[in-house]
Amino acid sequence: MKQTLSEKVFCHVVEHIRQGRLRPGVKLTEQEISEELSVSHVPVREAMERLHREGWIDRFPHKGAFVKPCSSNDINEMCQIREIIETACMHIVARNINHEQLNKLREVVEQIESAYETKNSDLYEQADAQFHALLVHFLGNKRLEEFFQRIIFQGRNFLYASAIQAFLNFGENTASNGKKDGHREIYEALASGEAEKAEELLKTHMEQGCQMLLIMNKAREVLSGDVCQ
Repeated sequence: MKQTLSEKVFCHVVEHIRQGRLRPGVKLTEQEISEELSVSHVPVREAMERLHREGWIDRFPHKGAFVKPCSSNDINEMCQIREIIETACMHIVARNINHEQLNKLREVVEQIESAYETKNSDLYEQADAQFHALLVHFLGNKRLEEFFQRIIFQGRNFLYASAIQAFLNFGENTASNGKKDGHREIYEALASGEAEKAEELLKTHMEQGCQMLLIMNKAREVLSGDVCQ
């Protein structure tokens, strides 16, 4: 399906935010975006409304639109939402998973481990997102899956990319012990029918990921002088 101009503008801004080209607090103007993409103000205005609705930007009367800062509270809330959804799904999936689903998870785990070995952050990010998305997909709830995909996408910003890069470079010195960051262990617990163990491993894995994000965000706040809490 062909992208509308509004979708084109939305994706352009989101990608720049995720890659760190548009940093938290940067002001966005319809005029600049319109000129940069050679589109009219109408699709830009529609895209800005969507960016605000989906939490990518803040809009203030008489001041304008700004890239939304990522505070420690934002990270905690996002992690909490994901943990609630994923652990609830795991509770059901772990007791009903089949061989075909296990094979899909194993393939993704192998991609994650390959990405770790080659320090390929893009592949690691994609495979990690797929691993967690599959756990929700296996539940078979389309509405929940669509919502979860949006949550994952919003969490994949420049801060997350920095956390992945730090893990790939220094993973052997972290609590997750290098490439054994939890994915393989979760898969093995599922494959052996240890449902409760799989649930606990997933929870631990997500808590470690959240702590890494909080550490990276604190470092960003110190370096940038951001006082947002």
